[in-house]
Amino acid sequence: MAITRKWLQSASLAIDDETGELLVKANVTGPIPDGTKVDLADGAKVNVTGIGSVTVKRAKINCASSAAAGNTVVAAVTGKKLCVLGLTMIAAAAVTCTWYSGPANSGTALSGGIPLGANGGYVNDPPADPADHPLETAAGAALTLLLSAAVQVSGYLTYYEA
Repeated sequence: MAITRKWLQSASLAIDDETGELLVKANVTGPIPDGTKVDLADGAKVNVTGIGSVTVKRAKINCASSAAAGNTVVAAVTGKKLCVLGLTMIAAAAVTCTWYSGPANSGTALSGGIPLGANGGYVNDPPADPADHPLETAAGAALTLLLSAAVQVSGYLTYYEA
């Protein structure tokens, strides 16, 4: 495996107490090679191809309603699309989850049904290039999670507004 070295203007170092893993947060210019793990912390600035610098935000997933309109995870922002970078969610019991742009009963499905088993989860790691985000709402639409049953689904997601 080739090693890519870049000098960093500034970086923050930390050690994960549970795993002992060295964590590095840095401002890097230029393209990020495929396969590079990217830490997208809340409030981090990232450059998105064709957009420029955006601020990464984090939202909690705390849903339990099987209402037809779904559960709003990120509220709509006037004139902005919500671009999901990565997410983690865990279900307390078996349920199928579907992501929507806007209310589930009148919006647009962004995913197919994602079946989760009891205490099962789903992880979608952030892409190396934030322009390759897996979910994007329409401008001015909320990000909504529809549940097939009234089951607690918890987790978090990272996103930016464009």
